[in-house]
Amino acid sequence: MIDRIKIILDNPEFLPEKEKLFKNYKTPPKWKFTRRFRNLFNSEVQLPKGEKSARLRLFLCTYKDTGKTKLVFNGSIRKWYERKEHRKNLTYNKFIEVISMLEKEIGLVENSLWKAKVTQIEIGVTTGIKLKAEDRNFFLCIGSHKELTQKNSYSNTGVEFIGENYHVIFYDKISHIFCNKNKSLGKNINENYFVLRYEIQIHKISGVSLFEGKINKLWKIKKYWDEINMELRDSLDHVDYIDVISDEQIKKLKNCGKKELMEYFIFKGMESIGYRRSSVLFKNMTPNNRSLHSKSFKDIYQKHIKDDGTRLIFRVTSQLKTDIEGLLLVEPD
Repeated sequence: MIDRIKIILDNPEFLPEKEKLFKNYKTPPKWKFTRRFRNLFNSEVQLPKGEKSARLRLFLCTYKDTGKTKLVFNGSIRKWYERKEHRKNLTYNKFIEVISMLEKEIGLVENSLWKAKVTQIEIGVTTGIKLKAEDRNFFLCIGSHKELTQKNSYSNTGVEFIGENYHVIFYDKISHIFCNKNKSLGKNINENYFVLRYEIQIHKISGVSLFEGKINKLWKIKKYWDEINMELRDSLDHVDYIDVISDEQIKKLKNCGKKELMEYFIFKGMESIGYRRSSVLFKNMTPNNRSLHSKSFKDIYQKHIKDDGTRLIFRVTSQLKTDIEGLLLVEPD
């Protein structure tokens, strides 16, 4: 779930001799603090031959007036823990382990890093299955975001919604990995399949209502792990998806009457909140009405889900939600 993160730990407690590993870093005289830095590599990760390890760049800042210090770093703890090109999601147990490993590698007193403030974070999921190459048409079906109005589309490799304090991104993980490494190999792989990544990049936590009160401290991420994942899953419903790849669907929308249009809106509503959740609404009806309306709405849903574009949207978003639910400690209701 957690990928890149920026944290600040006030007055870090180092084990003896560990603070000496930081080297002087040029700081402008007008700044209120001086800085020392250290590149941190994971000494335990096993790398394939020729592959470089991901690094975290640490800064130890000392304020000139008070002498107080703070430790700052910004980087992908998932890549640091696994390896640079790895695409596995960071599970709860791995998250706990990576924080423990960071404390040891940096030389901090045990459990002291959990007190760190989080100021920026990337939260997301990578699909656990390889989607077919033609499934990249899913990017064409990503319409608009309910809160973010600016949208960038990158052909058939990704879509990004941009806000002042956070971005929402869908992209092909394979293309991302190979874009600056081996383009010819990446092109050959892309002809067969792609791996979808859904991600929320938060650049200013205090300015975002998503995950409010749950991600501004490391210990809170540990405590509210399931709640954060559920909000990530539900955030997929903040996006409006449009079937633009089914010729038949386009023809229907161009020439449909009031009844067909109403049925399409009913289908989109059921799709938005989920078929299973929609079915729960019928439980409060009388038996006769429940039987009548449940069947008619089910027929409408089944009728429209058969269209190629709609089926693709449903299949891909369902897979993302399933992968997110797989990161939970407790199974959802």
